[in-house]
Amino acid sequence: MKNKTFCIVVFLSLSLLGCKKIQNKLNKISIENAPKSISISDMVKDFKDDKSIKEIKGIQVEDLFYKEYFLYTGNKKTVIEGMNKIKVTEGFSQDCILTSKAELYQSLIESDKNEYTAFFWEFEKLKNPEIYTCTKGLIKHFIIFDLNSDTIYQRAEEIRE
Repeated sequence: MKNKTFCIVVFLSLSLLGCKKIQNKLNKISIENAPKSISISDMVKDFKDDKSIKEIKGIQVEDLFYKEYFLYTGNKKTVIEGMNKIKVTEGFSQDCILTSKAELYQSLIESDKNEYTAFFWEFEKLKNPEIYTCTKGLIKHFIIFDLNSDTIYQRAEEIRE
């Protein structure tokens, strides 16, 4: 009986140590995959010295492809013009065009909703957002304007071939 109890205690102890190691590895992976901060002006050079663009938050998420999420304020005309001026060295270029929520949701993945991107998903609370899309090189953008304020939600992702 003592031998059996000893074996059970050893087994449970090893199991707990194994779980602790696994948890530590998962935490390390989670930290390594945490999104990094990024500025909208890194992507749209026209915004660099424009005082009318006020950045609130921007992150870059990496899974198989990069995705950037931005929240900022600015003038709709300035934003569209700045996006349209992006120079493309490879790939396709399409200037900003009005699109629908349906097209936006075709590009969104429910699993992208998490604690890091929560600020972006606030756009879902907007009653009548105006949504634009454009493609610059290998990056597709969705720009969501809150027509009741100057708040802009933007998502950019590498185009999957």
